[in-house]
Amino acid sequence: MQFGRIVASILGLVRWENVLLSVAGVVLGAWWATGRPNEPETIVMAGVAVLLTAFANADNDVRDYEIDRVAHPERPLPAGRLSIEAARIVVGISAAAALVFASLLGGAQTLAAVGVIAVMTLYNRGVKAHGVPGNVVVAVVASLPFLFGSWSAGSPGAGVPLFLVGVPLHFAREIAKDIDDADGDAAHRRTLPLRVGAGRARLVVV
Repeated sequence: MQFGRIVASILGLVRWENVLLSVAGVVLGAWWATGRPNEPETIVMAGVAVLLTAFANADNDVRDYEIDRVAHPERPLPAGRLSIEAARIVVGISAAAALVFASLLGGAQTLAAVGVIAVMTLYNRGVKAHGVPGNVVVAVVASLPFLFGSWSAGSPGAGVPLFLVGVPLHFAREIAKDIDDADGDAAHRRTLPLRVGAGRARLVVV
């Protein structure tokens, strides 16, 4: 039972729904490019996407502990189901494993993984506090699985249309989340809803 609770808490920490969306993006990108989403390279790239998403979300929850105590008290860290130290271990293992998986695909893919880790580290440690710039960063990074998928299929450019559709959708989702989190964010971030009000922020989402 204890093991099951720990696994459930880790899945909540990395936000398994977002992890599945990353996998779906890679598979869709590969299918869009060649119609063959089950090649070994695509499977490995899906693993990279899983680990990068786990890294970004776990690191975000570590950094947002005080915010989540107000905005998301049900999450594993503020709820006390997982310790900060355990979460940091998940962050480190996810980042290291992502680089190992990416190295199986090549040097360029490894550099891309390093880039994502660097960008999300900067986001979680400062960019996020500025609101809209952080929303843009997340929207771009969250849409990368489409490009990663087509890249794994040998045709990186084929995923660009999916990427261009994904960015504004993810941006709208980030603004919507900021509307919901306004009370928790007030002392820590300058999000669009806090700057212009929830009503105008909803117009931006639309």
